[in-house]
Amino acid sequence: MIKGKEGIALILAIVFMLAITILLTGVLLLSTQEINATQLYLDSNRAFYYAEAGVEYAQARILKADQEGNLNENFLNELSSNNTDAYLKSSFNDINIKTVDLNVVSNSPHKYRISCNVKYKKATRKVTKEIRILYPGLWDKALASEGNINLSVNPGQGGNIIINGNIHSNRDITSKDPIVINGNVSATGTIGPNISVSSGYEKTSGAIKLSFPEIKFDEYKAKSKYFYSNETAFINALNSGEIQTNTEGPTFVYIDGDFHIRNIQGLNITNLCITVNGDIHVNNTSAMTIDGGSKMVTFISKNLKYNNDSRITFKNCIIYTEENADFGNMKADVTLENGAIYAKMGYIGLENVKKTLTITHGNWGYFHVSHLFDQYQVESWSDASV
Repeated sequence: MIKGKEGIALILAIVFMLAITILLTGVLLLSTQEINATQLYLDSNRAFYYAEAGVEYAQARILKADQEGNLNENFLNELSSNNTDAYLKSSFNDINIKTVDLNVVSNSPHKYRISCNVKYKKATRKVTKEIRILYPGLWDKALASEGNINLSVNPGQGGNIIINGNIHSNRDITSKDPIVINGNVSATGTIGPNISVSSGYEKTSGAIKLSFPEIKFDEYKAKSKYFYSNETAFINALNSGEIQTNTEGPTFVYIDGDFHIRNIQGLNITNLCITVNGDIHVNNTSAMTIDGGSKMVTFISKNLKYNNDSRITFKNCIIYTEENADFGNMKADVTLENGAIYAKMGYIGLENVKKTLTITHGNWGYFHVSHLFDQYQVESWSDASV
C-alpha cells in the first residue's frame, strides 16, 4: 500500500454515498412534486365538475321557475343563499369539499349570470355562465298577438266570449261590447274601457312587449319526418296509418298549401307537430272534436280562418300563426280546451262573433313546445382556476 493513501478509499466511499444520497433525495423530491402536481390536477378537476354541477343546478331551477311564473328577485335571493350552498355541498356528498358558493344575479331583463365557486382540498375552481330567457311570459298566455286583439261580439245573434287565461297584445286590446276576462290582460298599447277582468286578476296597459319566435317554414320542412305536397296526400297518409308517432317526442309533419280542419275528423293526430305552409281553414259543417291527447298537438300555419257552420272543439291543441288568427266568420260554438292561440306578426280578430267562443289555457307549459322553440340561449361561459 502506498504510504499516505490509506484514507482515500474511505473518503471516496463517503463522497460516493453522499452523491447517491443527494441524487436519491432529488429524485424523491421530484417524485413528490409530481405526485402533488398530479393530485392538485385531479382535485382541480373535481372542483370544476362540482362547480359546473352547481351552475347547471341553478340553471335548471331558473328555467323551471320561468315556466311556472315564479322567476323573481326573491327566488334569485333564495338561490344565492347559504342554504342553497349547504344543500349543494350535502348533495355532492364528498368530505373533501371545503366550500361551495353559488351566486345568481340578473344584470338586465331576462339575463341571468350564474357562478359557482368550489374549493376542493387545496384546489379552487369557478364556473360562470350567463343565459338569456327567450320569449318570457309568452307560453302562459291563452291568447297573444303581435298586433291588435279585438274581442267584439254580436249579442243579437248569441255572440259570447269566454276566456279562462291570460291574454296579451303588443298593440291594443279593444271591444265595442263589455267583455270580462277570467285572467290577466296586458297590452303594450292600450286596453279598451269595455275590457274588464274578474276578481283577482289585473289589467295592464303599457306593459313590456313580448317577443314571439320566428316561424321558419324551411327549417320545419327540413326537420319533418313526413312531407306532403298537398292536404290530400297528408289525409291519405293518416288514413293508411303511414304516419308513425314517436313515444318520446313529437313527430314533425309538413304540408305544402292550405289545410282544412274538417278533413281530420276522427283521425289520430296526437303527438304531431303539423306545419302548414299555407292557411288553416276551420269550415266544418258537422260537429267535430280535434283532440291532441296527452302529448298535445301543435298547428303552425300562415293564417287561421274561421267559417264554421257547426260546433268544433279543440282539446290539447296549440295554434301558432305567422300572421293572423281570424274568427270573424265564426257561426257556431268554438271551444279551445287546454291550449292557446298565438299570432306572430298579425292580429287576433274576434269581431262580430255570433256564437260562444271559449278558450281555456289549462295546465300545459313550455315543455309541450320545447321541441319547437328554445327556452334560453347561452350568452357566455367561463372557467377560472386557482
